[in-house]
Amino acid sequence: MTSTAHPLWHFHGGLKLAEEKILSTGTPITRARLPSQVIIPVHQHIGDTGELLVKVGDKVLKGQMLALPKAYVSAPVHASTSGVITDIGEYPAPHPSGLTTLSVVIEADGKDEWYPL
Repeated sequence: MTSTAHPLWHFHGGLKLAEEKILSTGTPITRARLPSQVIIPVHQHIGDTGELLVKVGDKVLKGQMLALPKAYVSAPVHASTSGVITDIGEYPAPHPSGLTTLSVVIEADGKDEWYPL
């Protein structure tokens, strides 16, 4: 049996752009710095918003649950780094609509300490 498959990029229509790989291969890979502040939306999907487990002033660790799912279609929300909760309020959602959503603000401590797994 002979294969008549073509390379994935070879199809009728579409664009074949210059690769410009030198932009990514000309410098060494580096580790991204931790942000000084993270804003984590509590509502991250189509379901219900979870029940907040933290308050302003709480110290949290990376991986610690910030919101508990409270409905069938709900998801837990966890801290992405360690630090102190400085605000809980409405912030712009990471969505093209620009609407706001309940969010937890963490001022990172730079330690990135994990919650016990």
